[in-house]
Amino acid sequence: MRILESRVNTTRSLCKDLASLDKPPKILVSASATGYYGDRKNNEVLTEDSSTSSTNAVPYSSSSSNNNNSVDFLSEVSSQWEEATQIAKQAGIRVVNLRIGVVLSASGGILAKILTPLKMGFGGKIGRGNQYISWIALDDLLGIILHAIADESLVGPINAVAPNPVTNADFTKILGKVLSRPTIFSIPKSIIRAVLGKELADAIILSSIKVMPTRLTETSNYQFRFPYLEEALRHTLGKNTV
Repeated sequence: MRILESRVNTTRSLCKDLASLDKPPKILVSASATGYYGDRKNNEVLTEDSSTSSTNAVPYSSSSSNNNNSVDFLSEVSSQWEEATQIAKQAGIRVVNLRIGVVLSASGGILAKILTPLKMGFGGKIGRGNQYISWIALDDLLGIILHAIADESLVGPINAVAPNPVTNADFTKILGKVLSRPTIFSIPKSIIRAVLGKELADAIILSSIKVMPTRLTETSNYQFRFPYLEEALRHTLGKNTV
């Protein structure tokens, strides 16, 4: 529950303070996550207008044995996180809620955690490998934040993901290509849960979320620097071709 409270309570307190100012800021960019949509095993295409899974989810309980528990929790956190900015909206502040996908950076996050075993030749798809990963290059995430500040047409939820989500199998294959390492193994779910922790593995690696940045591409015409996975990985890993 500390995760929920740290996101929601802190954001709500900040918004109250901003709303009480004589001259509140014109724009607030607040973080959220694509986990808002929950695990969509049917691989439906999700846009900013898609519903959150938390509307039909069983309330989170730390003692629950439900395998989807951590996924439902992330959806609930994201939903309440966005709701916490309502105070700022009511004060006339333009609020952008960035639903951020898996951020690619060699210095941290999921990518950094899986580099070592893959470099050692133990890479491979996780489980069946058909679960979708909605990713974003770190450079584009920073670019989207600046773009959201500058473009006054952007308001409310914005999917901060690249326009080309990939399956876990394709992600692994492309990463192996960039690193010139084999990806012939099929890694059991139990191993990835042991490496990353069950909550993180279930919510990010083992769930399937196929998200599109519809408002960025169709409404605001944001130009992605890295729309495709291979070029994003080559950039962050320093493997650019000459």
